[in-house]
Amino acid sequence: MLHGCLSALRQQVWPTYAGGSAFTVALRTAKRKHIRIATRKKKTAANKAKKEEEVEKPFVPYKMRLLQEAKPKERNDEQLARWLKTPPQDDVWIQRYYLPRICPLGEAIDGYRELCHPTMLDAPDAPLALEIELNMRTGEKDSKYLEKAYGIVMLPFPPEEKPISRSVVAICKSPEDQQKAADAGAEIVGHASVIQAIEKGEIKQDDVDYFVCHVDSVVDTLKLRGLLKKKMPDKKKGTLGTDMAAMVRLFAKGSDYVTANDFGVTLWANLNFIIGRLDMTNEQIESNVRVFLSSLAPQKNQPEFGPFLNKVTLVAKPSPERLRIDVTPYLPVAEAQLRTEKKKAEPKKVAKAETEEEETTEKVKASA
Repeated sequence: MLHGCLSALRQQVWPTYAGGSAFTVALRTAKRKHIRIATRKKKTAANKAKKEEEVEKPFVPYKMRLLQEAKPKERNDEQLARWLKTPPQDDVWIQRYYLPRICPLGEAIDGYRELCHPTMLDAPDAPLALEIELNMRTGEKDSKYLEKAYGIVMLPFPPEEKPISRSVVAICKSPEDQQKAADAGAEIVGHASVIQAIEKGEIKQDDVDYFVCHVDSVVDTLKLRGLLKKKMPDKKKGTLGTDMAAMVRLFAKGSDYVTANDFGVTLWANLNFIIGRLDMTNEQIESNVRVFLSSLAPQKNQPEFGPFLNKVTLVAKPSPERLRIDVTPYLPVAEAQLRTEKKKAEPKKVAKAETEEEETTEKVKASA
């Protein structure tokens, strides 16, 4: 019994010999309460700060993670910057270590002609397509963007082997306009008879691709708004105007395009459009590109938030190559850019006028 008490006492006390005293006992006691509370607060604050600093890693699918792990290690930033600044010295180079080469449109077409020669890929009449990456931002906030870019354009040299045909209904009063619309390819032409047929349900908006209307017949077609819905003739869509032959020809035989967004991505969009074939001349393809871009570019009038056409790539279907091209010579002058230049010039004019007034007042004071 005594031996057990002594062993328990040895676990709580130790003999120390210091300071000249014969025997000193130090008890193993807990820290004071306020010290324990302070240390606990420090630990909780440190853990909280650590959690705030940690950024949640986005979910990466298993296959994508395998691809990322399989990639070779990246070079350091200094080496990459040095390699990007220096152009390649040879005809063959590793593309990832240099800036992408942007070539003229004619040079890209000639390169695809050599690649698709009958002795190589054997596709001398391969279709040429433009793959365009569009910047859809229209404001400083991410919630302001262009939903989609779409339209229809009449190319001077259509690349389609089979002619495009759509059903078009033309509404106009004068017999001359009706004859022009019929010659251009309209299936149904008329004024009062066409409006009555739409009201009775004989002509349904689901059976017709486009309704075009002359300006003189707008008042009579207002009652058809509930029946035609989105296909109601509108000036912004180009289905309302004075040249009936041009409108019918555009919507009956023109080439249409629309952007495609990736899932969850709203500020960027992709657009694919067949612009020609390799058996066409370079001048014909360039004229098609000019007409197409003149229809696409004005759909966004906010150049202060970046260019609308971010990247343009020319692709020939049998070839795996993707050549970036420079389309600035074929772009129209944006009206919004002219407005911004005028706005920038107006404060300069005001400031110049104010300085001239101040100089004149100083001269008058000096003469007085």
